[in-house]
Amino acid sequence: MVDLSLRNVSIAFGGAKILRNISLDLKTGEKVCILGKSGAGKSTLLRCISLLDIPDGGEMILGGRRVLHNKRVQDMGYLRKNVSMVFQDYNLWPHKNALQNIIEGLVVVRKVEPSNAAAIGRSILKSMGLECKENCFPFSLSGGEQQRVAIARALAMEPSILLLDEITSSLDIDSARSVIGIIKKLSTTGISMIIVTHQRELVREIADRVYLMANGEMVECSRNGDIFT
Repeated sequence: MVDLSLRNVSIAFGGAKILRNISLDLKTGEKVCILGKSGAGKSTLLRCISLLDIPDGGEMILGGRRVLHNKRVQDMGYLRKNVSMVFQDYNLWPHKNALQNIIEGLVVVRKVEPSNAAAIGRSILKSMGLECKENCFPFSLSGGEQQRVAIARALAMEPSILLLDEITSSLDIDSARSVIGIIKKLSTTGISMIIVTHQRELVREIADRVYLMANGEMVECSRNGDIFT
């Protein structure tokens, strides 16, 4: 069981405070959605949880281990093995094909043998309906296909927690529906999720709790459904 707790997490860039004393809890298997206007700090919060950006202050506890305390990262390896992030703009390596993008983390972080990693990667590609795209490079894939590869890459790490940052905002309607369908299926597997999204359909169908952010602060937290009323 891998729970997540944030306590008073803050960060500033160029003197501007982006996150202000954010506290958040995610229990094992929970799906939490974060709403808010552009510039509220939602994406920065996910980057801080994944420690792509190091907070200026606060504490993060993951699975009972303190991985961050007052700007000091204490267990990056444990976090990398348990938390995966999918980005709004895919963030695929342009010089690697779809399969190589998926297995890189398995080989480098989890030390899986390349042949075994390739088998895992092909299996996940098939589950995404992309088995015929393993040798394709990102430039030759549609936006929806790139996002499915990005989701596959995150899932290959078998994370306890999946962070999803506006993953449909750059997609056309049909591609967005396809990706939303994948996330709905994933929500039934028991994986924990923190989802930044404007898709109310997705929020209503899978969220256990909903947070509302504004100006770098959490201004509301409620059970799903209550926040819309």
